[in-house]
Amino acid sequence: KQHVLRAIEEINQNGIPDRLNSKQYYLVYNEQYYPPKLVISYAYKYAYNQELPTREFKGGLKSQVHKKLLDLGFNIIDSTCSQLNINANAIARNPNPSPCFFSSPQFILIE
Repeated sequence: KQHVLRAIEEINQNGIPDRLNSKQYYLVYNEQYYPPKLVISYAYKYAYNQELPTREFKGGLKSQVHKKLLDLGFNIIDSTCSQLNINANAIARNPNPSPCFFSSPQFILIE
């Protein structure tokens, strides 16, 4: 978990590169949104002192990326389920609650 938190810190400092932003799912931490694949890529760097390019592994709902993040206690949101204001160049805050929220070990629908 500490490596994921370091990855989040790096994203906070450097932002999200356009080509590495998520199209659908976001890890939610402290009311901010992060691309799960980018977080895992950076966390891998801190855990193993080696780069893991995002093109070398799959993301998505049933991926190992989501499973690992959920197992570590992080939450994931599906941005297609609501009107999220997610900017590709920055970490965005959600102005409205989302109806689709994934939390380990189950899917929770917020109404």
